[in-house]
Amino acid sequence: MLELRNVKKIYRLEGKQIEALGGIDLKIDDGEFVSIIGQSGSGKSTLLNILGCLDSASSGDYLIDGKSVSSLSSSALGRVRGRKIGFVFQNFSLVPTLTAYENVELPLIYRGISASQRKEAVLNALEAVGMMGRKEHLPSQLSGGQMQRVAVARAVAGSPSVILADEPTGNLDRKNADEVMWLLSEFNRAGRSVVLVTHDMSVAKKADRHIKLTNGKIDYTN
Repeated sequence: MLELRNVKKIYRLEGKQIEALGGIDLKIDDGEFVSIIGQSGSGKSTLLNILGCLDSASSGDYLIDGKSVSSLSSSALGRVRGRKIGFVFQNFSLVPTLTAYENVELPLIYRGISASQRKEAVLNALEAVGMMGRKEHLPSQLSGGQMQRVAVARAVAGSPSVILADEPTGNLDRKNADEVMWLLSEFNRAGRSVVLVTHDMSVAKKADRHIKLTNGKIDYTN
């Protein structure tokens, strides 16, 4: 479903070129659970941002469902992102002034989904992560584990094909980390692809396939 062909990413900083990704070839099939591991600065987040259409490659090609998205405009990439991809971030990225329900609903509003469809999708997602009883709470009224559950609900409410998770357990204790990983595994078993960036090997091992990045290149995949 996702394919990178010789993808490179180069940043320019103070007149110097920094190669964040050095020619990545990668395929991620429908329903796969993949972890991406590597040291800080290895290119993990850069790779995830390109997979999520949050950033574009400097060269190479990126295909989603067999169609190249490399030359799409920002608005077109945004539409692909909204339909195909759900995101879970380390810092939760919840809007502090919105309730749990409203945070999950917000991306669906941007997509122009009707009110009745939004309500059904939001309630189903909150139910799936065990947060129905906290749906009217603000993020400040939730624990870290509860905020990440809301973030997972937001990621899956729009029925994306793939969930991209960037260090989703990084700010959680072991119990809450295990619960979040169980949720991601459940969504994977339901047929969604999950791509997880992590530096925690105990978390990475829960994936079916592991990719290690070193200095912007794939060191190994198994």
